[in-house]
Amino acid sequence: MQQVQKYLQIIIQGWWIIALTTLSAFNLALYSSYTATPLYRTTARFIVIPDPVLLATTKEQDTLRFMEALDKRSIVATYAEVMSSPRFYDEAVNTVLQLDPNKLGYYTVSTVVLPDTSAIELSVEGPNPEIAAILANTVGETAIAYIKGIQIVYDISLLEPAEPPHIPFSPTPARDAGVAVVLGLVFGVLLAVLRDQFGYLLSTLGIFGLHPQTDIMPPSIHTDDAFQKRLKQELAHSPQGSLSLGLIRLDGLQTFAGKSPHAAVRQQILNRVIKILCEELPKNVILGRRDSTSFAVLLPAMSGSVAVHVIGHVQQALTQPIELDQPDIETTLLSPHAGVTEYDGQSASILINQAEMALEWSYQNGKQAVLYASYKQL
Repeated sequence: MQQVQKYLQIIIQGWWIIALTTLSAFNLALYSSYTATPLYRTTARFIVIPDPVLLATTKEQDTLRFMEALDKRSIVATYAEVMSSPRFYDEAVNTVLQLDPNKLGYYTVSTVVLPDTSAIELSVEGPNPEIAAILANTVGETAIAYIKGIQIVYDISLLEPAEPPHIPFSPTPARDAGVAVVLGLVFGVLLAVLRDQFGYLLSTLGIFGLHPQTDIMPPSIHTDDAFQKRLKQELAHSPQGSLSLGLIRLDGLQTFAGKSPHAAVRQQILNRVIKILCEELPKNVILGRRDSTSFAVLLPAMSGSVAVHVIGHVQQALTQPIELDQPDIETTLLSPHAGVTEYDGQSASILINQAEMALEWSYQNGKQAVLYASYKQL
């Protein structure tokens, strides 16, 4: 039951994907149906019977019984194969009807032996119903003339001539649209499930516009590697300048660390976190995403004491419960912890280690308070 509810939730969250694929399939089917050339099918029927002349004498009757003993069905099948030969189609078009094959259009000829009978059905399909009927009758007559010249035991004759059809057999907009809707629904549900179950893989491939880091992050948020490079650049450009580094860890995000079924919830929370960071921090700070639960904040031209105040203000904003648009999750507590360190001539790696130590001290004290660790204190 839980699995059913899980997939129902996935389908509800991915309703726009399902709707988009269904609508696209429906429109594509209608477009294809109304732009495709209508095709018509007509059929002529022929019957294979013993030659009446052979029934006149006893000697011919014995010959006929012998031929029937061989295999009457194989003879009928042979006649059908002969009638579908391209030779008789070409002869009917070029010699009998004297039409230009290049201007005639594309027509197909096929034959089938009707079950449990000695009747042959010859079908012609093409864009013009009148020409299709003429071709069916002409091809049949041409093939009959050939068959009678080589076979005298069984006679073949026209049973029902082909008539021009009034309704095309293809395309069928209603049927095609119905099939397209069903396929669109199935494909949409599959995409919604794949998007939830394999969000990380799909984001790596750039599908659905997801960032390679799984979560959708704005360009102003650096990856951990990019942030460390930027930190080294800042230290190189201002070796004696004032600069502070802060780390913020959100333990509440650990609940949604899995990609499924909380990927959408996680992204919603991250959007709120980023909004708070952008609103509460100065405009000149450099933000980085360290891991699934941590952010790094580089504060140029800011002393440690001022940075503690700024990061503390942000931490206070992050302690507020976050309301989510999820029926099974009412509120979320981020449980933020933060640590700050000030640059005093140390390397980038040492500066990061100091900030991490300050972050750990916040846990040791059992408080969600920002702790400051200077280089000289370590």
